[in-house]
Amino acid sequence: MNCKEGDLARVVMARETPELIGRYVIVESAANPGEKIDGVRWEETAPGGTWVIRSASGSLLPWRMLRSHETKLVQRRAIADICLRPIRDPGPDEVDEMVKLLGAPSERTPVLVGMGGEA
Repeated sequence: MNCKEGDLARVVMARETPELIGRYVIVESAANPGEKIDGVRWEETAPGGTWVIRSASGSLLPWRMLRSHETKLVQRRAIADICLRPIRDPGPDEVDEMVKLLGAPSERTPVLVGMGGEA
């Protein structure tokens, strides 16, 4: 799973409600089939998990009803984990992803002098 309870996350995918993409949300809890979320009975769960979210700004969130194709504005809604990217402080011991991928530089890059510049 990408997220965990309490995370601040950005919506990066939302097929039924593309207006959600780019919004910042708070991940509240796992969504369970049969649970009522803001008056809507949640019946499905996505591979990789589904979360109950709320807007980080307190604004209403669009939620498209699959059967009626109506879009409701709600305080809380369900969304698949794959649609979210958490925003977290990696902590002081975290290593940059590119350094993990390529390795740390083995020597200092020399400073080039010339072309009117001073080193």
